[in-house]
Amino acid sequence: VLTETVPAHSSFDAVASGGAWSCPDGASAGTTCTLPVGAVATSTGGSAVFAVTVDGSIPVGVLALSNTTSIADGGSGSPDIDSTNNTFTLASSLGEALITGSVWVDLNNDGLFDTDEPPLAGIGLELTHIASATVTPGVVAADGSFSFGGLAAGSFVVEVDEATVPAGIIPTTPAVGLISSGPGDSVDSGVITVAAGQVWAADFPHVGAGSIGGIVWSDLDGNGELDTGEPGLGGVSVGASASGHTWAAVSDPSGSYRFDNLPPDTYRIEVTAGGPADAAVTAGGLPILVGLAPGVDIDSVDIGYHAMADLALAVNLYDAPNTGSPITYIFTVTNNGPASSGPVTLMALLPGGFDFTSAADAGWTCTLTTQLVCTGPAMAGGASTPVVVNGMVTGSDGVTLTILGAVSSTTPDNNLTNNQAALSAGIGALPQTGINADRVGLSGLLLLLAGGFLLLWAVLADRRRREEEEPFGG
Repeated sequence: VLTETVPAHSSFDAVASGGAWSCPDGASAGTTCTLPVGAVATSTGGSAVFAVTVDGSIPVGVLALSNTTSIADGGSGSPDIDSTNNTFTLASSLGEALITGSVWVDLNNDGLFDTDEPPLAGIGLELTHIASATVTPGVVAADGSFSFGGLAAGSFVVEVDEATVPAGIIPTTPAVGLISSGPGDSVDSGVITVAAGQVWAADFPHVGAGSIGGIVWSDLDGNGELDTGEPGLGGVSVGASASGHTWAAVSDPSGSYRFDNLPPDTYRIEVTAGGPADAAVTAGGLPILVGLAPGVDIDSVDIGYHAMADLALAVNLYDAPNTGSPITYIFTVTNNGPASSGPVTLMALLPGGFDFTSAADAGWTCTLTTQLVCTGPAMAGGASTPVVVNGMVTGSDGVTLTILGAVSSTTPDNNLTNNQAALSAGIGALPQTGINADRVGLSGLLLLLAGGFLLLWAVLADRRRREEEEPFGG
């Protein structure tokens, strides 16, 4: 007679066992079952199947089922001369299951642990076995990973101790799934049901609880403040960066933009594309540095654009340069707009062979050190003003005088290509550029008038001579 006891954490499977075991199908753990095998002849043997079904939930740490089989003489045959080998114990491995995963700050909130995203090392974890309520603690490793191994089949819950997560970091939806080793049950409400030998992943992405946003707008008056009636600028690409990671947003038609799910850090905010080409950022310019505290929402990082001026400079020569003679340069400063400029500065590098005597124009002040620096008032769009520079030619004939000038303002300029001007002229020759057309025209007119007067005088003189030569009364 064979005797078996149904192992712990299992039940008897009569169909799979076959034969005439005494236990009914489904007999619970601890039930003793017997099977008559009849007489066994000398040097012969046989086999029997005793099958059980493993429970769906096994306590943590139980990795095998153990059962003991014994055989005994029913009393009708010869006595057993050695009963020491009548018992056999077998431990059947259940196959170790594993639950592993990661805990990290999911900066782009895509549920994937990217290489540039920081792990949440040192965070506390708990693995709870549902059936036994056994709790196994764990800690997230330096690389953000964790694992609970050596698990028997059963249902478990992995929980992150949010009290150990840094301030300003909050969890999103955990990602749970079977990685390998056979079929597994579905996951519901954080419960992971593992079969023997399976490997499951339970990832816990977290995001920041803060945000940064604002409005991109047209600062019509250039005061750096978002005033009533000033329109937003849509379609402007705004970027944020911190600790080696970047975020991107595009302003909507009202000019609003926003970065959500941000962890505490210092962020660099700047426009990456779409800003008006002929305007400059007011109120400090870009980039804007923003310190974000844990869980704080900042919605006032506004970016204002103000139209820029376009200063241009030209230089002209009033007199032909001759040694020992006075000479006048005329710098013409123009603001092509569209916006007004701030106070204007003209810097001129005077040529050798030229001695500066004076410079003036209404509202301008000029000072000569190593170069001539003239400062003037703000200029409206479309305005133009001359700055006259006087001096004496001290160089010799054949020497070329070259004067250089550059103009700037306290406000941004949308076109720097026309902010400089230069003029060269040889001493003792007509200037290469900048001859004053008004003076040439006036000289020609005077010569024409003088010639006409001489011609009239000659005609009158000839007529008088002939009158004197004719006889009286003839």
